Amino acid sequence: MLWLLGTLVVVLIVNLLIFGIEGLKDSSQLDINVHDTYFVFANIHLVLLLSVSALFLIYLLRTIARNFKNIAANLVLMISTLLLITALLGVSSIVESLMEETTSWTVYPPLETGIDQTETEYVDTNLHLLSRVLFYTQIALFLFFLFCGYKTRRNYKRSLN
Repeated sequence: MLWLLGTLVVVLIVNLLIFGIEGLKDSSQLDINVHDTYFVFANIHLVLLLSVSALFLIYLLRTIARNFKNIAANLVLMISTLLLITALLGVSSIVESLMEETTSWTVYPPLETGIDQTETEYVDTNLHLLSRVLFYTQIALFLFFLFCGYKTRRNYKRSLN
């Protein structure tokens, strides 16, 4: 229980250092300008993503150091893994929406017919690559979740004997 409280305090301090006190308010936002389109994200989404990632990494290191012996730490690691998969699913949906935006760009005013489209294709290729990396990361995290469940069950059976 003290590990969980300590982790939450560390995550809160890191979030305050990065985003400040304004970053924890619902009204704060981050604007991203991609060509002529603005994407507006609430800072709370970034705070939650950073918090879940930090919780996952801290408990991953703790669980590996103890060789999956602490059942409560294993359960917190499994819960944080599911939360991280969910957060990455949200990031993946943002990347998918960006891919739709890059495929439907309109150039105004109309330019000459000899324009170079390599920049659009480059951005589109990078977004497809990022989308695949996020997908395979989610699959790897889900397999890790199953592995943690197996190790927790095996250690729980040993503790009962």
